Amino acid sequence: MKILVISWFVLLIPARSYGQQLPTLTKAQMRADFDTLAAALIRINPHDFVRRRVNRYSQTDSILALRPAIDTITSTPSFFWLVDKALTFCQDGHTSVVDKRFYPFLDSTDRARTNAAAPDTAIVQAYARLYAARLAAYKLKLPLKYIAGKYVVLKNFTYRGTTIPAKYVLTACDKTTIHAYVRRNIGNLKDLHWDFANQRFYTENFTQSLGRRPIDRLGLTFVGGGRSITRAFRLNEGVTLTAPLKYAQPRVPAVRYLARYEALYLRMPVMRDAAYYLPKIDSLTRGRPLKKVILDVRDNPGGSDPEWQAILRHLIDRPIVLRITSCANRQNPRPDRLGTPAAPAAYQNKFFDTAGAYQLVARAPDTLTVDAGSIHFKGPIHVLQNENCFSSAGSLISTCQFSDQLINVGNSTGWFAGFGSMPWVGLLPNSRILYWTEPYLDFTNARQPADLFHNDVKIPVPLSAEEYAAKYSYAGDWYSPEYLLKYDKVFRHVLGLK
Repeated sequence: MKILVISWFVLLIPARSYGQQLPTLTKAQMRADFDTLAAALIRINPHDFVRRRVNRYSQTDSILALRPAIDTITSTPSFFWLVDKALTFCQDGHTSVVDKRFYPFLDSTDRARTNAAAPDTAIVQAYARLYAARLAAYKLKLPLKYIAGKYVVLKNFTYRGTTIPAKYVLTACDKTTIHAYVRRNIGNLKDLHWDFANQRFYTENFTQSLGRRPIDRLGLTFVGGGRSITRAFRLNEGVTLTAPLKYAQPRVPAVRYLARYEALYLRMPVMRDAAYYLPKIDSLTRGRPLKKVILDVRDNPGGSDPEWQAILRHLIDRPIVLRITSCANRQNPRPDRLGTPAAPAAYQNKFFDTAGAYQLVARAPDTLTVDAGSIHFKGPIHVLQNENCFSSAGSLISTCQFSDQLINVGNSTGWFAGFGSMPWVGLLPNSRILYWTEPYLDFTNARQPADLFHNDVKIPVPLSAEEYAAKYSYAGDWYSPEYLLKYDKVFRHVLGLK
């Protein structure tokens, strides 16, 4: 099961005074906490192999290289940022600092080892406010979209009298290429996507690098129309657009029957509330012809696997057998949590060498059975996805590989999908920083290291810069029938509309 987490969770917490609630740390305490964290990330988090073989950097070496910086740290907040950077180097989408909502998930062994107690939550929230205040200070948001290896300007925008036209391409940042800038900020930028075609990380949020102060300037170069424009931008100042852009929609669930197309549409913005969908599926399909089902999980950050599983079980006519190969680090210090022997055997992938780094945790078939009230639909179930699907939504996307009936359509995420579990929560004993990290890696059907991302899309439908601009400029709901039927390229493709 995967549980919803968004790495910028603390933005929901108002920034208030935090300093008086943070512990004062000695250098020895900082080093002890850093060593505790590094040991946990090296022994528990299974992604170093992927980082080295696919992303071409060592997660472990990057984390250990941060330790000497403790010599120059003079405050607890500065130590917090060092810890955050170590966590960010994992780039698995989950490993991060977390707030007090996750404190109850600290297991009994770790509670005893760290002398966990109720007052810890006040310290945990003080760190959350510190994080919120820092992120809120970055105001620079550029109307860019990474498309086919380029950062394309979607709309004209103006900054201090300089106008950057739409369709220009951002090429340079801080006297280097934009791609090199993102690369050198792997430990400072959250939730980087991986571009498999061009073999590099990307993010439109590069202006929020925690390695830069909000008062810093960022020199950017844009190229287009036969000319080049270079301008220094302050990270704590915004830009002016010729027309507003909207990058997100309210997360509103929906179930609709489209009579003209004999199709059932389900909008699932978060993996929760299966009970909302099931009775509506029954009432809308009863006595009506049904040729296809469309399950739209675009921009879905995750939730709980049993929620989307309940919907599939209510739709399908035959079981879906998931043959999942789940692995953990051989040196994982908590075999009791893995359910594996104290001396685990090495897992050997028959397609590529993992140098004995992993142990097999589970390979038993996990079957999605047909629920007793299923509508027994035999036709195609199209799963609409985009680059912003994560966690439990990634598990649903990965399920498509086990069934010809499930067809995922849209953009690759560039994030880790596959099957996992809720990340493990840890508490650093001196600073009381609460964090969590991934314990499992899904080796199902992996024939090469890149397959561990589980990013295959059966029917790719990429959007152009013009299509993204039109979508973000639309004043109404992207998931309304009007927009879907008239303008949504992915939805129209599934319905066979030109």
